Amino acid sequence: MSGGGSSSISVEEKRRIVRYIMLNSPPGQTQEVLTDCRKLLQNDPEVLSESALSEILAEHNEQKLLAVRLPQSNLPKGIVCRQGRLADRLYLEPRTKHVFEVAHITQTVAGSVTAAEPSQLPTRAEPYRAALDTAMDGYIATHYYPDEQPLPTASGGTSGVAHAVYGVDEGKDAVTLHVVISAKNQNLKNYWAGGWASQWSITFTPNQTTSAKLKGSASVLTHFFEEGNVQMHADNDMQADIQPPDLKSAESLSSAVAKAISTLEGAFHQSMEDKYAACADRAFKSLRRTLPITMEKFDWSPLKHVIRKDLTERTHPQATHATAAAPVAGGGKGT
Repeated sequence: MSGGGSSSISVEEKRRIVRYIMLNSPPGQTQEVLTDCRKLLQNDPEVLSESALSEILAEHNEQKLLAVRLPQSNLPKGIVCRQGRLADRLYLEPRTKHVFEVAHITQTVAGSVTAAEPSQLPTRAEPYRAALDTAMDGYIATHYYPDEQPLPTASGGTSGVAHAVYGVDEGKDAVTLHVVISAKNQNLKNYWAGGWASQWSITFTPNQTTSAKLKGSASVLTHFFEEGNVQMHADNDMQADIQPPDLKSAESLSSAVAKAISTLEGAFHQSMEDKYAACADRAFKSLRRTLPITMEKFDWSPLKHVIRKDLTERTHPQATHATAAAPVAGGGKGT
């Protein structure tokens, strides 16, 4: 992937590879991954142009629900998501009704935060949006670790959580509510990080007599890199019916939606715990190397040099004498 010299890989293909790498970058390490991509490509301006990187990082930030700290201390975190996007790089913070601009490449707020225009805000949906926002406050407080607090698992860990509720005035008096939840826990000092991103939506007509369907998805990405490099990706689509009695008022609807989200996210969480507990008990155990018939561990140390010499003779006969005289690579540490 070198940026200099001739290459059979086109600019478009290199950008596709960079996009794949960036979209799979672990929580809290996006800037480090971007730096490595720049090194691999020697900062090739054709591949890594500002417009190309901005497009890739915008997709990443919206997909992972990037939460950014707004300049004013009295404002909540802003979430970079498609539901809140007003224009290129401009996003709405719906609770306080502010608009902020994001520099996607650096993942920071650019410029000042301004008050939203009336045309950028819903009218019919607002009472329902505000009520659901309050209901989600309670859910987040009881099910997610507090924002920017030290983690109890090990020193050096930090937490991050933010949520937002967006309202949309649809046609024929219908209303759509969107809920996004972004949570990141990381302890890079101890070689791990994890992120959760869930998105929910429900469309209904106030005071209607039919049920409404809540639809959502959750995505989890964890990364462990102590003496190795392992990622876990998990995605799940979910839905639930909200019945007519719960559609009569903003408060009853919000309570029902928050309860449904709690139930569905809890079930997804439990399913992951069950799955990976089973992996530890069965799948990983089956991968372990069994002892030979003597029931004694095999000592590879005396034979590793012989094996290496034999492999060299088989693959490079002409280099046998030179290789045999050379020291073993790695200082005898082996793998």
